Amino acid sequence: MQGNIMHVGQTRATSHLNFGARQIGASAAFGMPVWRALERQGWTTQTLRGQNVRVRGVASLGRPARVLVDDVSSITFAE
Repeated sequence: MQGNIMHVGQTRATSHLNFGARQIGASAAFGMPVWRALERQGWTTQTLRGQNVRVRGVASLGRPARVLVDDVSSITFAE
């Protein structure tokens, strides 16, 4: 999946990169180890917003459609 991040959501255990409005967009979900790796690279919830990214992972259908990411290398920043 590739697109511009509209919003970054977080719970205690999971972070979400949301690519559209609730219920009609898609998102990428990942655990704290991936989030910490992004932080080490200098990314924050504010700086991720608006970035064009490509994510690879396991597709999980539902509302919204979701890609489950298990490694930071599965997130690529497009130019």
